[in-house]
Amino acid sequence: VTFHSMSQRMAKLLLDHMDEEGCLFMTHEDLARELGTAREVVSRLLKEMEKKEMVALQRGALQVLEKEKLEIFKVL
Repeated sequence: VTFHSMSQRMAKLLLDHMDEEGCLFMTHEDLARELGTAREVVSRLLKEMEKKEMVALQRGALQVLEKEKLEIFKVL
């Protein structure tokens, strides 16, 4: 349940903070601070989202690839 809740919070954060092109210029540490969790948790969640082709990870930034998938992910 805790992991599921964090997944929803992460999806919402990404959707709320991305720019018009779907880019977020935040580090894993920045995201962790926003979510009130550890950087390792953020890294694990983002890796999961990357495997599901929702996001593309880059150094200091990420690209939302599938906004619709994140919308669904945040309410599951």
